[in-house]
Amino acid sequence: MAVYGVNVGKGDCMLFLLPRGQTLLVDTGTKAAYASLRAALRQAGVQRIDHLIFTHGHKDHIGGLKQLAADYPIGTIYTAALDTATYSDKETAQIEASARRHKTLREGDVYLFGGIRIEALSPNRAYADAEDDNNNSLVLRLTQGKVSFLLMGDATSVIEARLLEACPAKLPAAFLKAGHHGKEDASADAFVRAVSPQTAYLTGSTAEDADSLSPIVLKRLADAGARIYTNEGEHLAVRFMSDGKTLGAGEYIYQ
Repeated sequence: MAVYGVNVGKGDCMLFLLPRGQTLLVDTGTKAAYASLRAALRQAGVQRIDHLIFTHGHKDHIGGLKQLAADYPIGTIYTAALDTATYSDKETAQIEASARRHKTLREGDVYLFGGIRIEALSPNRAYADAEDDNNNSLVLRLTQGKVSFLLMGDATSVIEARLLEACPAKLPAAFLKAGHHGKEDASADAFVRAVSPQTAYLTGSTAEDADSLSPIVLKRLADAGARIYTNEGEHLAVRFMSDGKTLGAGEYIYQ
């Protein structure tokens, strides 16, 4: 399986080329960063998007949808069933129009995509704006054999603490997509230690958001023994390879 962390700056976009030929895209980044996503898809030889998961509806996660749907056929789009805050009516209509199917995920749902097990670990309720609607993010655990990927969306330490209490056995993972662009309100020490990732990917860019890629968070991940990759720099994407037994080091890909 090839996994691409697409460099969309301060925004989320990950591409999974699944073992049985299917494609999974998790978030699209912003509208302004879509050229990077399109270039990465072309370089990876992608012809269609079989599965598209939106962790939540903020622009730096969903902004590229309209352009993506114009360029590629999309099979199914998945959103969080309990997210009542982050999608506008216009965005919901765009989702419905952009794919053959639209399905919702809730905590505990499990899917098998092309030989990969995907489980939604969060959210378990809807978070209103005043409570930080980043916590509406889908938290996903992807498992290929002995290799697991934990994708935190923009979930903060509020969700991390709940997961530590509710499902600690599901947190250890070789790969951590750190929450909320590497800001200090996520990747708490106890959570990082529970995940114990060998690889950490942070979707931040200090040029776009000075609060992203917190030095405190970076040190915490480094102290846990993780190799760290970010969206800083001129690379198109970071590519990781997994055979279901081991996860290789990331390789920076350029146009």
